Amino acid sequence: MRQPVLGLAWTALSAAVAALVFYVGIGVLKIDIANFMVTVPIPFIFGTIVVLNMLQGSLYSKLTQPGKGVATAVTIAVVGGLLAKVYGALSPMITGTLSRGCRRTISKSGWPRRCSA
Repeated sequence: MRQPVLGLAWTALSAAVAALVFYVGIGVLKIDIANFMVTVPIPFIFGTIVVLNMLQGSLYSKLTQPGKGVATAVTIAVVGGLLAKVYGALSPMITGTLSRGCRRTISKSGWPRRCSA
């Protein structure tokens, strides 16, 4: 396959994997949307920044593909998860105790419901 078809194929595959992960987290496991976002994709993004940008992908330079890609993805998930746990543990010292506030939910039409006082 050549560009642009290859790029479109990888984009479609990435969107399908993201949709599957979102469906499992929100639909099957019934995780709150905000909690899901804070515990799954955002830590993965932080881990990606550390492993690929700051370390410049040098952790597994001696491995060949696909082992290098799998090892990098696992490392990204672990580093991102650890960063999220550390941030969660340190946040009360930085911001103090914050009240939870009202819980906003999404209606079936896709719009946020108003908080009842």
